[in-house]
Amino acid sequence: MAYDYSEENRRALDRSVRDDAHHARAIRVACQAAGTSLGAAGGGAAGAAIGTMILPGIGTAIGAAIGAALGAGTGAYVGARVADKLVDK
Repeated sequence: MAYDYSEENRRALDRSVRDDAHHARAIRVACQAAGTSLGAAGGGAAGAAIGTMILPGIGTAIGAAIGAALGAGTGAYVGARVADKLVDK
């Protein structure tokens, strides 16, 4: 059976390709956002705990800030890698 290359079928295929690209972008954005948020929360908690052990009070705040920043960056990277695995490039 031969393919029907009518204008209607071509338009349907174009819409499908655009929808796939839109969904892939949404998955990438969601994975990076989740990774960033979870990384910042986990990194902040770990940093606060370490800072408290070193210098209670001010160390807690400094450790939380540093941990959250490092955790957010790492989480964004991991989220992007997960998105790459979920969405074939």
